[in-house]
Amino acid sequence: MTIWQRFPNVAAGLAKAGSVISYLRSLTRGGRRADPRHNIAFTIGLIALSAKMAKSDGVVTCDEVEAFSRLMHVPAEETGHVRQVFDLAKQDVAGYDAYARQIAELLAGDRAMLLQVLEGLFVVAAADGVLHEREESYLRSVADIFDISPSDFRYV
Repeated sequence: MTIWQRFPNVAAGLAKAGSVISYLRSLTRGGRRADPRHNIAFTIGLIALSAKMAKSDGVVTCDEVEAFSRLMHVPAEETGHVRQVFDLAKQDVAGYDAYARQIAELLAGDRAMLLQVLEGLFVVAAADGVLHEREESYLRSVADIFDISPSDFRYV
């Protein structure tokens, strides 16, 4: 079963768990898979981290949502499920650091992938044409959690 085939179960799990982060934790208790990019917990974490990035300046714009959509290759039949997770996570920025830590744990040892995640967050942040001070602060905090050096942060 692919990640996208499991998304209908995610909505039910979210309702039962009460929050995205509770559900994410329940998914990772069983250990890591060989490739974390194929892990539903990674996917949910990436969606939520992106949504909270979009919200970090106070307003989620259509440009930011479109940028996220271009970055996440989602089968057409699963866009509704992804939108549910994104919409739930974009309500506020609270908890973004927990998602960042979860992704850092899932991608431990894969520095290149962590840099790609950070780069994707930059794309979302800059989609509306302005990198707001709060967006930059969010990105720096995520970079710290990912253990990305200040020089690599500037490079991204």
